[in-house]
Amino acid sequence: MVKGLFKKLLGKDVQEDLAVGQEDLAVGQEDLAVGQEDLAVGQEDLAVGEVVADANLGSEGAELASFVNFVVSRLVDSPKKVNVEVAEKGKNISLNITCEKSDIGKVIGKRGRTISAIRSLINGAGSRLGKKTSVEVLD
Repeated sequence: MVKGLFKKLLGKDVQEDLAVGQEDLAVGQEDLAVGQEDLAVGQEDLAVGEVVADANLGSEGAELASFVNFVVSRLVDSPKKVNVEVAEKGKNISLNITCEKSDIGKVIGKRGRTISAIRSLINGAGSRLGKKTSVEVLD
């Protein structure tokens, strides 16, 4: 069947080839159409928790907090309940994560591996900025 279809698809142009292919496969244009509603993702599907920062926060702290918020929100069952509080004092940036009690284990991970990985990423980014960082999960 594929060889026969390939031989038929040597028309004069692409449109002719598409017409032959659709005819052989009995596929209409309406079968191939995907409506916007089929692909739509609502704002509530993309919602994550919030970043709470003090007024003196630099852009570096806000960027690190947004990253932590993004990662943690994807790990938990209740992403809207994730909050990352940021405090920046001199060269120190402190990120405190709060979430639903049932999600704390997902953030920490087995033997603390998940939070350790998050801390490693934040420490690496912080050191490139010349900052000392800390990431804690609060009850």
